[in-house]
Amino acid sequence: MNKIDLKEAIHLSHQLANMVRRDFVPDVIITIKNGGVLPGVEISEKLDKPLLEIDIRRIIDDKFEKKYSKASEDVKKEISKDFNKAWFATEPKIVKTDRLDLKDKKVLLVDDAVHTGKTLNAAKAYISTFKPSLVKTATLFYADKYVPDYVLGRGEKQYPWSTWAKFNEGYKVYEEYLKKHERALS
Repeated sequence: MNKIDLKEAIHLSHQLANMVRRDFVPDVIITIKNGGVLPGVEISEKLDKPLLEIDIRRIIDDKFEKKYSKASEDVKKEISKDFNKAWFATEPKIVKTDRLDLKDKKVLLVDDAVHTGKTLNAAKAYISTFKPSLVKTATLFYADKYVPDYVLGRGEKQYPWSTWAKFNEGYKVYEEYLKKHERALS
């Protein structure tokens, strides 16, 4: 799995924004928290469109995180495999959203990556209850059969905000990015 640092993630997000700009002018960008935040912020700024946020979670017992933070590198690999199995088996749930006034608006739904399509489908279903005229999807990468409307390529990537990244230095850089862009997310 390739690791992507913050600088590269921003660059890739700009490429994705340029791809969207060629044939779609959304009225609003909706980002899926946590993974979609950086791409959503960057695309929103590049396209000069308002940004909203949806928090969708796959609720998994926090025992994985507790074990992982104290484990050796070999054990971390095994814990990650167990976590991934549990994560993919869990249905995404909408936890929190910004106030969504989407009637007759064109929406671009942004996430970092898509694997099974469950998260994007849950978000699209929820968004459609607000009667937008059109919802298109954009991710940096996809990993399986579900292909978004706009995507840079196929492949598994590890981003600075990935599930286990908070135990690495890259996550601190990502937290600084979030603080800097806090206004865009308010």
